[in-house]
Amino acid sequence: MSATHNTLHVSGAQPICPCCGQPVPMIDELVLDDVLNIIQLRGRGLQMEPLKFRMLEMLTEARPGFVDTYDLLEHAFHRTARELDGMPYSKASMLVKVQICQLRRVLPAIGLGIQSKGRRPTLYRLVENSQQVAA
Repeated sequence: MSATHNTLHVSGAQPICPCCGQPVPMIDELVLDDVLNIIQLRGRGLQMEPLKFRMLEMLTEARPGFVDTYDLLEHAFHRTARELDGMPYSKASMLVKVQICQLRRVLPAIGLGIQSKGRRPTLYRLVENSQQVAA
């Protein structure tokens, strides 16, 4: 029995930033393979650990918008809001920050980065390296 590869191809009309209303440059030819946990951009790919891949998956699906710390934590760690209820923000934030930090080290190899803004909760979004500036 062969595994079915579920891939998400991200393309289409130019997205608009929900925060500032400005056009967000497209990330053309972005492909996520959720069986092999591979993210590819224009033929360059990285195989990710499942946890990091799930975070990237959520960031990709939310593009051009931002994703908050708790939503990333829920999605990546398969925890419900109820299970996370009562978790100190500092612990939740640290779990996500460690993964984001590790992703920021490897994503430039395929031309991507992660932009962040705000505090409590910190918000994150996937960008091309040329767009990676502190918001």
